[in-house]
Amino acid sequence: MRKIVALIVMAAMLLVNTSFAFAAADPYITIVNPANETTITSGNLLVSVKISKKATVKVSLYKNTGTDAAPAWQAVFANDSFTTKSNLSFYTRKVENVSSGKYRIKVDTIGSNGTAVYSTYSNVTVKEKAGADEKAVFNSNTGAATFLQSLLQSIFGS
Repeated sequence: MRKIVALIVMAAMLLVNTSFAFAAADPYITIVNPANETTITSGNLLVSVKISKKATVKVSLYKNTGTDAAPAWQAVFANDSFTTKSNLSFYTRKVENVSSGKYRIKVDTIGSNGTAVYSTYSNVTVKEKAGADEKAVFNSNTGAATFLQSLLQSIFGS
């Protein structure tokens, strides 16, 4: 009886470990921007992915049209295919006129058989731009604040 229970437990552990291995993120893929679990206050979203090996990836951006408890992911763009030609490449896409809400970036690493081998995710929250009263932080005349303000405005618009 103990041998049967031990065999069942070992079989269950093997099955669970195997199923999690296929859901893991690709160690050669890094979603550089936006960083996971960050908040963006801009109408534009810059998606940047670092790929550290020769590979084909498919990048998708989804918006949660449901609730946090019951998410409903609707594609903003899906399966944008990119094939690298070197061991270090970057995928970049600027998405304009992004409305407030929760978004998920998904990067699938495509295997030789054409199916996703790994999936890497990053979640981001987009909020409306700050009002005039909230921009007081940038009203400083110091060189560093002015430089930072112009840098952020050149990246994300005014």
